[in-house]
Amino acid sequence: MDDRNYLIDTNVLVYYLDGNIPPENALIDDIFRHSFIVSIITKIEFLGWSEYLVDSQALELANEFIGAADVVSLTDDIVDAVIDYRSPSTVSNASSRLYHRCHGLGAAGYSGNQERW
Repeated sequence: MDDRNYLIDTNVLVYYLDGNIPPENALIDDIFRHSFIVSIITKIEFLGWSEYLVDSQALELANEFIGAADVVSLTDDIVDAVIDYRSPSTVSNASSRLYHRCHGLGAAGYSGNQERW
């Protein structure tokens, strides 16, 4: 495991917990075993999943899992980076834009919609 910090997208959390990350991707396992970062947006999306309304045990496990993460709040610098970022690609939401900018804020990123960047 390298010494970088990794900012993880909601989709990666869901894929990981559902067992949909390929087993040969040992880096993801290492990240979740040692330390990982999520944005407050990811925490809200992850814990706000509608299935947790009817499955309190799943919600408890999700809270325990996300509790191991460092949660990055929205600072003015992050908000400004998201606003300033303009992409000609199909990036359509603030969360994705945030992850595109995370390397400039000192973290690598993983998204369920993109490869590692």
